Amino acid sequence: MVNELRQGQEKLLLRTYLKTPLLLSTGVIACLVIAYSLVWVIYNLYFHPLRHFPGPLEARATRIWYCRKLLSGKVSFEIGKVHAKYGDVVRIAPDELSFNDPNAWNDIYGYRQGKGEFDKDPVFYSVTSSGRLSIVGAPTKRHGELRRMMAHGFSDRSLREQVPIIKSYGDKFFNRLHELSRTGKPVDMVKWYNFLTFDVIGDLAFGSSFDCLETSQYHSWISIVFDNIKLSAYLRCTLYYPRFLRPILRQFIPSHLTRHREKHMRLTREKAMARWNLKNGRPDLLDRLTKPNSGISEAEFIQNCATVVVAGSDTTANVLAGTTHFLSQNRRCYDKLAHEVRSRFKSEDEITLDAVCQLEYLTACLTEGMRRYPPTPAHLPRRTNMNDNLSGRLVPKNTTVSLTQVVMYHTEKYFHRPYDFCPERWLGDPEFASDRREALQAFSYGPRGCIGRNLAMIELRLTIARLMWNFDFDPIPGYENWHNQNIYLGWQKVPLPIQLRPRAYIAKDVNGPISAHTSDDTISDGARVRACEACRLSKVRCEKPHPGQPCSRCAKAWRVCVPASQNRTHRKRSPYHHQLNALEDHVRRLVNTMGANLARGGETATEGRKSDKNYEYDASRNSQIAPFSIGSTAGDAERESVRTAFRPMGNLALSLTIQSLQGIGRDNAHSAGAFIDATLRRILDTDEAEKRFQYYCSQLAPTFPAVVFEPPTTAQEARSTTPILFLAAITVARIYGVESQRQLDDLLSQVIEHCYLRRSTYSLELVQAVVLAALWHKPSYSSEREGMDLQQLSHAASSIATLVGLGRTTAINGTPGSGPALTARRTWVACYHICVNTALKTAESSSISWGPYMEECLDVLETSPLPSDATFSRYTRLEQISVEYRQLLRVSQALSTPTDTLQAYQQQIGLQKQWRSQHAKLDSLSVERILYHATALSVYEAAVEKDERLAGIFDNSKVQAGASHSLCTVSQPNSILTTCMDSARAVLCEFVSVPQNTLCALPTIVHLRVMHATVLLTNATSYLPQTCPSAWCPMARIEELHTDRHLDELINVFASCRDDWLTGQWIRAILKLRAKMRQQQEQSTRTKRQRSGSIRATMICPSTLAANMYPFTPTPTVNLQDVPSPPSRQGLSYEPPVSTTDVLGLTERDWYGLTKPDSTGEREATGNIQSPPILEEYFSLESTGFGGSDGFFTPSIGAVLDMGFFPAKDVAYSN
Repeated sequence: MVNELRQGQEKLLLRTYLKTPLLLSTGVIACLVIAYSLVWVIYNLYFHPLRHFPGPLEARATRIWYCRKLLSGKVSFEIGKVHAKYGDVVRIAPDELSFNDPNAWNDIYGYRQGKGEFDKDPVFYSVTSSGRLSIVGAPTKRHGELRRMMAHGFSDRSLREQVPIIKSYGDKFFNRLHELSRTGKPVDMVKWYNFLTFDVIGDLAFGSSFDCLETSQYHSWISIVFDNIKLSAYLRCTLYYPRFLRPILRQFIPSHLTRHREKHMRLTREKAMARWNLKNGRPDLLDRLTKPNSGISEAEFIQNCATVVVAGSDTTANVLAGTTHFLSQNRRCYDKLAHEVRSRFKSEDEITLDAVCQLEYLTACLTEGMRRYPPTPAHLPRRTNMNDNLSGRLVPKNTTVSLTQVVMYHTEKYFHRPYDFCPERWLGDPEFASDRREALQAFSYGPRGCIGRNLAMIELRLTIARLMWNFDFDPIPGYENWHNQNIYLGWQKVPLPIQLRPRAYIAKDVNGPISAHTSDDTISDGARVRACEACRLSKVRCEKPHPGQPCSRCAKAWRVCVPASQNRTHRKRSPYHHQLNALEDHVRRLVNTMGANLARGGETATEGRKSDKNYEYDASRNSQIAPFSIGSTAGDAERESVRTAFRPMGNLALSLTIQSLQGIGRDNAHSAGAFIDATLRRILDTDEAEKRFQYYCSQLAPTFPAVVFEPPTTAQEARSTTPILFLAAITVARIYGVESQRQLDDLLSQVIEHCYLRRSTYSLELVQAVVLAALWHKPSYSSEREGMDLQQLSHAASSIATLVGLGRTTAINGTPGSGPALTARRTWVACYHICVNTALKTAESSSISWGPYMEECLDVLETSPLPSDATFSRYTRLEQISVEYRQLLRVSQALSTPTDTLQAYQQQIGLQKQWRSQHAKLDSLSVERILYHATALSVYEAAVEKDERLAGIFDNSKVQAGASHSLCTVSQPNSILTTCMDSARAVLCEFVSVPQNTLCALPTIVHLRVMHATVLLTNATSYLPQTCPSAWCPMARIEELHTDRHLDELINVFASCRDDWLTGQWIRAILKLRAKMRQQQEQSTRTKRQRSGSIRATMICPSTLAANMYPFTPTPTVNLQDVPSPPSRQGLSYEPPVSTTDVLGLTERDWYGLTKPDSTGEREATGNIQSPPILEEYFSLESTGFGGSDGFFTPSIGAVLDMGFFPAKDVAYSN
């Protein structure tokens, strides 16, 4: 009966429930939610595009696992455990993948050619304090606009102007630390580092600090920033679920976090608007954003202010605190850094930005600190915009991908001993040779990398260096694992108490006796602390002081307790002093030896060598090198004493820094490679270095294949096997920014100079590196150190090549035409090229002469399996033929006339006609054409100087004296002169027709040759009308030179050139030549000596002349006016490149001449025709040049090398 009643009640309740609309709808919704969740879980596990990626079951099914770990602050560490279990690519949410592979940096955060970059995850960045309107969360296009506006404030130049402000807050910071240290209580370094960084960024961004250092407490705006970071984690979790659930989920967010967020936004708006309304303030980080034409809204400005303050303070404070913690826990690193700082500076005033940048161990400690305690430890997700291959795995579109820094930096397969603090891993220690150093990207990677990196490094270096100078500090027991903290977006930092002790001799306003005994006052074997100076002088027993405390006598006398200097016994037992003294003695002996050799005039290096009787080297042709014999081997050079070193060159640095000498070990190729590798990794990451290497192999080497990396050589192989050559290759491949290029130039120059001084390091690899440095010599004038110039590099290449045996006449070990023998022959020929071109400066013979072995090398290259070797052999043959016939023309008592010699030259060139037909499709053909006309021009110049009928034709002194020529009756001597002018024009026409990518890849010697042709044409236009009889060179022929049009065409070509260095050198030189042309045109108009008629504004380029360039016949000449312009140059008129003018800083004075035209009246035709002042100043007309005599051909390669193509050092890179 009871059961029946109970069943009846249950049926009644069920009917009532089903009839109630509210209850009915609730039940339906609950069922739908459950069904939807089940379907979604099944889809995620079995049908989702990411179903094949491994990961925890809960993470693959729902977002619950991720959100639970995120809110606990352990998500980054849990992701590390997942990677350790499942591999490098794991699924941490239904639509999100995590990568733990260094290659993923470029795949996820880099800019992929043809693909662009991935957008930032909209869910992640919509809840951060910066929001989607700031530079951090903005879409790709808007991010680029904001970054360009803010880049000026964060540039190296702008930040250097802000260094005094940073230093002033540093002074306040250390004054407060001194005050706190006197109390004897530990100091919370986390809090004080935050005070420092927030005050600095407040002043740099808003023009006023937060006064944290003054008040010793957080500003109300700063105190809630950290809570706001934690709140963003809660808000992010709500956005992963449907909209109708978000209001319910937000009810679980702690109320105090919500209140703090509202207060944070209000204070941010107040602070930002105060800066927005500030007019005529000093330049700061946000100055460009407040300009009326910036196009930025108030909302964007507010969010960017919040971004700059948080990103520019908290992350820097993280690194400072982390580095301080690990230094305090690792006494060996602490002592080594303290020694580096305290031995480098004599006072705190010497700790400047430039000085601390030279502290290698300090930089290594900061880098290791960023690895162990990353400034941004959490993952920063991106959203794929297409199906793409990331780290070798195909990832579908609309997938969230990320990389967690703290996980990668503590993975053993990427970093040896990942949980140890080892700064030596960044200094080339062989123990850490297997480290993937490119995995460390503490400031992120790619186009969205941290814009404030330079500012952060300035603060980090200055603060840690001054901390080590001012204080000794010890850790507090119980804080050994301080770094194990929760992570939301950043670290949830806890206090870091440190016991600070001022160093006695720098303490100010002390109120009691201070001990100067520091941690480095003990000797290396752990012996007792040394006696103090006062007790030693008094010859009394010094009570053994406790570290950090004064001795009893000094305490009683109320004086500073300073430890005595090390005695001789202790100094021998000190490892640091012993190593430094040994290195200093080595440098001193080396410098003294070089100075003694210089005083003696240089010693020979021929003792104990075999001299080849069939082929001897004439060392007298080069005044900078002592005579020696061909045929020496590398082993002979290695056994030579330092006393037989070369005489030092002009401005070659005789001593290098101690760090460089430590890096390049004595007779140890491995240590040299380790030093270069460690230094390179601080300048470029692996991807940038590989891109530079590929650029050299694909662009520079095919253009002028003097040094070739035989396929399939990879960047990693070249880096490990030939580090010096790899450094040279990526240095000459100038495709990145100014700062990295300056550092690469300095490093390469330093390595070459050091290896050149130490003969034990001579090798084929070193010769190849010097060859590359000479061929693509583009000095960084922004560099503070003066490196070797082109002539010194040529001297070094020929000297080292000879000593290592490249010029020997006997067969080199190995099969000729393959392997090392082929490389050696190619390098020897390349040295010949460089020496021949640089010898044009002094009109002397090259230091490397042509001989039987050179012919053998050329024969081997012509049959080489590499097509580029055949190209290089053609270049060399052109050079050799021109050198041979130039020498014949310059012989004072020649048996043949210049005409006969030129005919023989043309026949010799005609034998090479098959080159063009065999290799007409090669990209190097345009370079070959330039070299053909350039070498022919040098021969015809020598012929003009040799011909007795033309001997005085360009002698300006005769014109000035009013002398007249007595050769006016001679008929037709103008064929040589005409051919010479046509060759010069052909050089320029071929040059401007070269594609842009090839133009930037041309070696420096080609540019020098082209510049020489430009100067020659300019001088011809200036002097021929006054010096050459009209019967020989009528005025119409002068007009046909069209020099002004050639200059205009060159300006237009380089105005669009992407090589800033090349553009700067060429345009500055051409504009000055063009200014002179305009000046002389105005003068000719006034004197009515210019023929009537207009000149076409279109540049004419002899494309058909290039098609018939082999053989080159001087008469009849090709009518250049009948040759149509190339399609890409049709109708190209001269217009002053105003944008280029603005970039280079050229003024109207540069465009229209350095001297104003003469306005006093017309000059007579026989009057005193002055030398062009602009040429005298810029191209050194009065120096001896190419032709070896004063006059028309004087401003040639020599003058261009001196001044023309390499202007003063105020011409620097433009970024």
